[in-house]
Amino acid sequence: MQFKKAHIRKLKWNGFFQSILWILSGVIFWVMDNDNKLVVAKLAGTLLVVQGVGQLLLFIQEDEHFRFSIVSLIHSVCASFTGIWLMVRSYEAVNYIHLAFAFIMVLHMVENLLLGYRLRLLRSQVGWISYLLAFSSIICAILIVCLREVDIVYMAIGSILVVNGIIGLWVWRHYENKSIAEMGI
Repeated sequence: MQFKKAHIRKLKWNGFFQSILWILSGVIFWVMDNDNKLVVAKLAGTLLVVQGVGQLLLFIQEDEHFRFSIVSLIHSVCASFTGIWLMVRSYEAVNYIHLAFAFIMVLHMVENLLLGYRLRLLRSQVGWISYLLAFSSIICAILIVCLREVDIVYMAIGSILVVNGIIGLWVWRHYENKSIAEMGI
């Protein structure tokens, strides 16, 4: 089953969009401290809703649904509901914002694993980078859950998210080029 060129471009732009949101999420972790957790919860919730809606729109537009599509759908629904919860129940959610991000990062890890697999099928040498992004996502999730009270951990997580987003931009561009070349277009 091969994708159409238009679908590959939509995937790339959705990947770009997600990568930019990961960069913004990293910045959120840089500025998070005990004094502004309520604002951070609302901002993080907004980012997650925007990310989830973007992925959901891509899923709705697809002609056929693939494994990656189903994982993206699950990620979009979970991100949207988590974001809504962070925005609506901010006073209660500030104590659990770290768990919300850890959960979303685990979903992001699964998407990176599938992207790495797709790149490997395209005989790309870049697939290992997607696996590295998946590994960094799970490390961040573990750090968030285990060391949530240490401010330096939030700075490190923010840095990893920013790097994850920047590399994600490059990986998605490479995926588009490799997929279109494979189609002979």
